[in-house]
Amino acid sequence: MRDASSEDLKFFVVVARSAGLTAAAREIGTLVSSVSKRLSHIEDRLGARLVRRTTRQLASTSEGERYARSRVDRVPTHRTRGLPVATE
Repeated sequence: MRDASSEDLKFFVVVARSAGLTAAAREIGTLVSSVSKRLSHIEDRLGARLVRRTTRQLASTSEGERYARSRVDRVPTHRTRGLPVATE
């Protein structure tokens, strides 16, 4: 698995600890579609699926859990509102 930028990492940690895309979008302060798109771009860049999406929930894959655990100490958990969601 490749590495992601620090902004991607912050974004993923918010998504991973949220109950779903709606909760993550609310915390970040953006649209659900923007969260979903950015998450897909991060997964593509890393070459791994970080979450399993269903119509009702979001669950981390084993790769996603490993990724978050190995890097969570590098991510401040405060100030998530306004986290950039641009994918480029």
